Amino acid sequence: MGQVLGTSADHRIDQERVDAFARVTGDDQWIHVDPGRARAAGGTIVHGHLLLSLIPVMSTEAFTVTDAVRTVNHRLDGVRFRAPVPTGEGVRGRFRLTGARPRVRDWYELVLGVEIELLDGPVVCRAVQTYLCALRT
Repeated sequence: MGQVLGTSADHRIDQERVDAFARVTGDDQWIHVDPGRARAAGGTIVHGHLLLSLIPVMSTEAFTVTDAVRTVNHRLDGVRFRAPVPTGEGVRGRFRLTGARPRVRDWYELVLGVEIELLDGPVVCRAVQTYLCALRT
């Protein structure tokens, strides 16, 4: 346990993506979508929930459960946003195995520590992601 499973590819989050996320979710706070108004605060920032929505794709880039025939998201716990992500910056995800246990039949629970970090800086978000995996028998 505690083993780093991998690190995702780099993901640059531009204003177009932030605006699209705002349209889909209805979270159109000015700090995300109004560069003119946000300029005084240093510019727009990425939605925290947009960062969380990248966890599934980042995890598939970072590692593979080789004998899994199905993997599903089960839980996301302990989310902490440690710093804002300026729009236009890049992030990557780092995944660490923190727990594994058998469930019913051929299913297993995998618990992962997730860190989302700026490409050139600190960790901006931490969370615990739990997946359920059905393994090939």
